[in-house]
Formats: sequence, structure tokens, C-alpha cells
Amino acid sequence: MTYLTNTKHLPAALMSSIILFALTLIIFNFPANSLQQSYPVTFNSIINVSNSKQDSTTPQIAVSGNNVYVVWVEDGSTTTSNHSNINFKSSIDNGASFGNIITLSYGVRAYDPEMAVSGSNVYVVWIENDTLYFKRSTDNGASFGNATILSNEESHHPQIAVSGNNVYVVWEDANNILYTRSTDYGVSFERGTKLTNVAPFPGLFSKDPQIAVSGNNVYVVWSAIDLNNPLGGHSIIQFKKSTNNGANLGNTIDLSSSQREAMNQKIAVSGNNVYVVWEERYGLSGEPAKLFIKRSINNGASFENLFGSLFGSEQILSSSGGSYDPEIAVSGSNVHILWNENFDVIYIRSTDNAATFENKRALTNQENSQVISTSGHQKIAVSGNNVYVVWEDHLSDGKGDIYIKKSPDNGAIFESTIKLTNKNRSDYPQVAASRQCICRMDRELLHMDYYEYCKYRYP
Repeated sequence: MTYLTNTKHLPAALMSSIILFALTLIIFNFPANSLQQSYPVTFNSIINVSNSKQDSTTPQIAVSGNNVYVVWVEDGSTTTSNHSNINFKSSIDNGASFGNIITLSYGVRAYDPEMAVSGSNVYVVWIENDTLYFKRSTDNGASFGNATILSNEESHHPQIAVSGNNVYVVWEDANNILYTRSTDYGVSFERGTKLTNVAPFPGLFSKDPQIAVSGNNVYVVWSAIDLNNPLGGHSIIQFKKSTNNGANLGNTIDLSSSQREAMNQKIAVSGNNVYVVWEERYGLSGEPAKLFIKRSINNGASFENLFGSLFGSEQILSSSGGSYDPEIAVSGSNVHILWNENFDVIYIRSTDNAATFENKRALTNQENSQVISTSGHQKIAVSGNNVYVVWEDHLSDGKGDIYIKKSPDNGAIFESTIKLTNKNRSDYPQVAASRQCICRMDRELLHMDYYEYCKYRYP
């Protein structure tokens, strides 16, 4: 597994289009006692946030109160060198304006930024020249301290989470999933430890760790892969938990079948409940992927299959076209799941901690559309009773835009779809929400050298 095995890390010189990204801020000015009312979205002026002619990729966004934070990869490659930086910007006024760009990295092939926020503290990790770096800000992103090297061995795909004074980071190396934590707001970190013990043998590795934190509990899931299986390889979803602020993580629990290929796992937590969703299929059989979920009601000590005979085992559903790329968000007893099925964005919800689920609903309708297009790369965010879903919709010629739907009543009803962009091609949206604002971010593939950030306000 090397730097160039994932195309999202390819230098811009190797891409057929210039990669740009845009940030849309939808700001809510709620009346003091009307948080559950629904308001129409209107346009406001465009803000040029990045102000750069370089290509920008893999944006990430976080929201905390009135503060909005954006981090991305700024490509600086030339015909004779291959380098990129991790850039950061912050807003302290709900995205009405942004401060100056802060370059966090050192310009040597930096990629994979991830961010976590708690109060006035902003934490960023990234990979640079296969080394895992960490920086923190204690003043709402106004400035950052010196970088800390968390691993100087081959590192990929870091994830970060925070709870109080504890900061947790997981990542993958050539074969294993590794973990470290800080108990002093990121001032210092413990030595990284392996959560898996995969021998350096071709075709065996663990990848794509995901982490979630709730109080003293830390949860990690990943995919363990064996490409040497004669049926075409298989992978299983594995899980570990800690109940003591990450001081140690318990035994590994296998969540999926050992005879299938499981991937694209996502995790969400609410109170004592832990939810994991993923897609799964039989190796090279050509079988469409099915979506699965498991739930723990005891802080991850054990997991139960859901739905019983209704869907069979822990499977959510299947379709002739397959179910792919699940996303999950939880708020209280409400569990919201998205996925892609037959080029449509599908939504399902539970209002009783996933004990039961309502019928699935298509948020897009490509089957009955008069225009050939595909919907995908769906993302979901929840704040209180409000549920926000964004996705990209591409025409057959590759052109497309970003769309959003909002539900003001925990997903019971979704309002009309709103088209957020009107460009040659927009893709890979990200969404974050708080009571102050919802931020939608995407990158746009255009033959242009500027970056647009559109802001939408409630009246």
C-alpha cells in the first residue's frame, strides 16, 4: 500500500481536470423561541475564501457554535516537483467572513487532512511524506502550535476524535491499524500501539479505520482484508472499544461474516448505543452489495443482529441493483441512514434506537427522470430535529451539481430539493451542522482558476 494507490492522492498533473472545491454556508438566524420552524433558503453574496490559483482537494469542515473551520490540500506541484500543503481557514461569525489562510504543513506531499473541534480547541492531523503529523490551536483556529509527529513510519488515512481533554487518533500503516491518545488537550501523546496484529504478508492488511467517542468510551472499527482467498478475497468488519478514556482497548469483535467482502464501514454513537453500518457481498460472485447494520445497547460490550426474519440476520435490505456507500447519523433515539441504490439516494430512519425501522424512501428519483443522471456521494448531518442531506447528481456527460434536502422533523418529511451549484461539474460534498449554521462543502472540477464559496442565509 503506497501513496499512489488511492487516486484521491494523485498529483493534479495526473488528473484530466483541474480540481477545485467550494464551500456553501447556510446560516440560520432562528427566532429565540422558534428553533423547530422551517425557513426557506435564500442566496447571499459569494465569499472567495481560498483566493488561490492552485488546485485544492479533499476538503474537510467542522462547526462549533459560531465558529466554522475548513481544512484542505493545496497542490503546489510543478513540472519538476511534486509537493502540496495543508491549508486552514476559520470563521468566528458563522461564516460571514474568514480569516487568513494558515499553512499547517511543510510542503512535502501533504494529504489526508482530518479535523476535530472541542470548545476553543481545534485539532488537525495529516500525512506528509508518509509521516503522520498533528497540530492544535487553542484560540479557535487563530494560530497553531508546533507540529507533533505521531508516527514516522508509513502512515495512511488518519482519523481523529476528541472528548474533553482527551484527543484520539487512529490510522493505518502498511498492514495494521494503529492508535494513540493525548490526555492533556494534545500537548503530548502516548506511544502509538497496534490495534491489529497482521503479519507483513502480501495480501493481508487492515484499512480504513473509523473512530467515535462518547464520554469515557472510545470505539474503533476497520476492515480486515485477505486478498489470498481463492474465492476472490474477503474482508470483515472488526471492532474494539475502551471504557476508560482509551487507556486500553478490549478484545476484537468480528461484526461481519468471514465468508464475504465487507467494506465502507461507518460508526455512530448516542449514549450507551453504538451503531455500525457497512456494505457486504460475496467476493467475485458478481452479487450486488447488501447493506448491514449491527447495534450495541451496552457501550459496545456485545452486538445484536437487527430485524430478525424481516430482512434476515443483521441485513438492512437488498436490491437488484445493490446498496452502496452507507452513511449514518444519530441524534437521541433517532437513527438516520443513507446509501446509494440504483443511482438514487435512499434514506431510512428509526425513532426507537434502531429497534425498528420505517420503510426506505428515495430522496432522488432517477428511475423516472427524463434525463439520464446518477446521484451519489451522499452525506448527512443532524442538529436537533433538523436533518440535512447533500449529494452530487451527474449527467451522462460528466456534468453535475450539488443538491440538498432538509427535514425539520427528524426525517418524517423532507422539504423540496434545493440545487446549490450551477457549474460544469461539482462533486464530493461535505456537510456539518449546528444550531447556528449548516455548512456544505464540495470540490468542483472546472477548467477555471478560482474558487467560489457560496453562502446562503435564512431571513
